[in-house]
Amino acid sequence: MIDADVHITDLDGLDSKQRKQYLTNPNYYHGRSISAEDALREMAMAGVDMGLAWQNPTTTVYPGNQDANTRALTEANRYVLESARRYPDRFIPAD
Repeated sequence: MIDADVHITDLDGLDSKQRKQYLTNPNYYHGRSISAEDALREMAMAGVDMGLAWQNPTTTVYPGNQDANTRALTEANRYVLESARRYPDRFIPAD
């Protein structure tokens, strides 16, 4: 089974507001940041073999100018690519 909409996030890259929400609100789920490893655990619990992985649009902060926005999206996509390289039988990277 393949989940076609897995949004993973480099938790080390969360800004302070996102980190606070992540650490203090365990019941928040929609758009919640989730690492590749956490996604794998949830996929295993749900019987999902692979996931089409994307960056999480709710955790990609766009500073407001084109160059900074491009860097933010590139970093988020890099995490997806690196995760797919670490777990090639579990994640399909999307962009």
